[in-house]
Amino acid sequence: MYSKHVWRSMLFPGSCHFTSAATRWSLLGYSVLVVSIIVNGAVFQHFYTRNISPRTVETYTFVEFDFPLSVIPIENYPYNSRLLVEDTVRYQLNSTEEWRSMFPESGGFVRLGSQHRLFGVSMFHQLHCLDKLRQSVLAVPSTQWERWHTQHCLNYLRQMILCASSMRLEDVKNGEKVNGLGLEHKCRDWSVLYNYAAENFKDWPADVYP
Repeated sequence: MYSKHVWRSMLFPGSCHFTSAATRWSLLGYSVLVVSIIVNGAVFQHFYTRNISPRTVETYTFVEFDFPLSVIPIENYPYNSRLLVEDTVRYQLNSTEEWRSMFPESGGFVRLGSQHRLFGVSMFHQLHCLDKLRQSVLAVPSTQWERWHTQHCLNYLRQMILCASSMRLEDVKNGEKVNGLGLEHKCRDWSVLYNYAAENFKDWPADVYP
C-alpha cells in the first residue's frame, strides 16, 4: 500500500511545496487580520469617545457649532409617559390665551454657556408653528412676511412629523374613517422641557430678552 505521503504526491504533484507556501500565506493572512482588528478597534474607540460619548454641558464652548444637540441629554429624557388621544373642548381656534399657556415666560427659548447664548427648543418651535397655522385659519396672512412665515411653519411641521414617524396603528372605524381617538401613545413628558425652560429663564441676565 502507498503511504499517505505518496498518495498526496500522486494526487497533488508538488503538494509539499504547495503546503509550505499555503502555510506562509495563512500566517500572513492571520497577521493582517489581527492588525486590521487592532487598528479598526482603535479608530472606532477614538471616534466613539470623541463623537458619541456623552459630554457634560461644561465641556462645550457654545461658540459656533460647539454646543450639544439637545437641551437635556437624550439618555435623561426617555419615552416613559403615555398620552391618550381625545377630542378636548380646550384649545379652540379662538382660545388665544390657552395656546399661549403652552409656552413658558421665555417663549420657549433658553440661554446656555458663559455668554448666555440664545437657543430655541424644537418642541416650542413646533408649538409656535402650530399656533401660527391656527392664526392663519382665523385670518388670512395679509403681508408677504406673514405668508412666508405661515408657509415656513407648514413645512417645518411637515418635516418634524416625518422625523418623529410615529408607528402607532390606528384602527379604521365604520369601515372608512380614522380619528385616532381613545388610543394611547408612548411619549416623552413634555412638562420636563417646559419646566427646564422656565427654570433657565430665571438665570437670564437682566439686560436680555428673547
